[in-house]
Amino acid sequence: MSDNLISEEIRGLLEKQEFVYISTCDAERPNVAPKFLVKVKEDSIFIADFQNGRTALNLKKNPNVAVGFLCLDALIAYQFLGKAHEVQEKSESDILMNILQEKELKFCVERIVAGVSGKYRSENFEISFPEDVPIYKIDVEEIVTIGPGAKLIRKHRESIFQSKPASL
Repeated sequence: MSDNLISEEIRGLLEKQEFVYISTCDAERPNVAPKFLVKVKEDSIFIADFQNGRTALNLKKNPNVAVGFLCLDALIAYQFLGKAHEVQEKSESDILMNILQEKELKFCVERIVAGVSGKYRSENFEISFPEDVPIYKIDVEEIVTIGPGAKLIRKHRESIFQSKPASL
């Protein structure tokens, strides 16, 4: 049994997403915004904040976040609750920026090809990030799954450690 809150199945679904929605809140005003998904590692989600606006302001006041996405194939929604902080360590930030640039290029190429083939009808096929994009690491503490028939399943970090068999 894995000690990770994010299962391999959920990780696979999450990694297929280009964008996820992050919800933040200061003392009074909530905010939900799409963010580019950079990486999922163990029980952490890394996102790029290409706007560096309300989300960044809220996170300075309150690190509590909810990240969500909908798996359209299964019609199951996922919500990841945890705490976010900006990645400050240079070597980690450089690695994440390289991953971001590779994902950005792949995303743009796929959209341009789909646009040329007539799959998309949009004037905006490319995204481009400013050079200094903050990347946030969200340490996931709880996952909420909302399935068919509004079936709700909560999986919390504490329940993983409580369900582990005691070692002798």
